[in-house]
Amino acid sequence: MLHECSQWQACQFAGRILSIEPPERVDDDLRGVLGELANMIGGNAKSEKPTGVRLSMPTIVDGSHSGLHFCESKVRQRLSLQCADGIFEVLVFEKDS
Repeated sequence: MLHECSQWQACQFAGRILSIEPPERVDDDLRGVLGELANMIGGNAKSEKPTGVRLSMPTIVDGSHSGLHFCESKVRQRLSLQCADGIFEVLVFEKDS
């Protein structure tokens, strides 16, 4: 599962979750928040999936994902979600058999 958002959105999410002013740059705390958000979204999604479906640990990638490739997998679903800070996307990958 890949969570796509702008750097500004990521900073807003981190500020809310950590109850601090939004950070101005990407750091380890912000990456941790995004990983936790991915876990929350994945946990909710997993409850809707059939028995036997597994989720990997979240991966946080800074910058453009245009050259990002997940070996032996393909995008299964692209979800656009709306929040107070705009639209962000969650990509669900499926490992090839």
